[in-house]
Amino acid sequence: MPRVGEALRRRLAAIGGAHTLAGPPWNPGHPAIRHTLRGILRRHGTPARQAAALTTTEIRRLLAGCDRKRLQASAGSIAVIRR
Repeated sequence: MPRVGEALRRRLAAIGGAHTLAGPPWNPGHPAIRHTLRGILRRHGTPARQAAALTTTEIRRLLAGCDRKRLQASAGSIAVIRR
């Protein structure tokens, strides 16, 4: 079962998409929407859990399974995109 916050945000996005297609103005930042969403999440939501960082050993194991040329090409593409 999805968590309340994730499901609620997905449904809110779907409502926004329907409004955009139908033509009426859609402002998810409207105080009434924000206030209602915060109240629901405060009552039923669960706080996000911070994931543990990868260790050096885990990163090395991940990289060992990668093709070197493909990895270099990906790193080059990322460098170009960031410019």
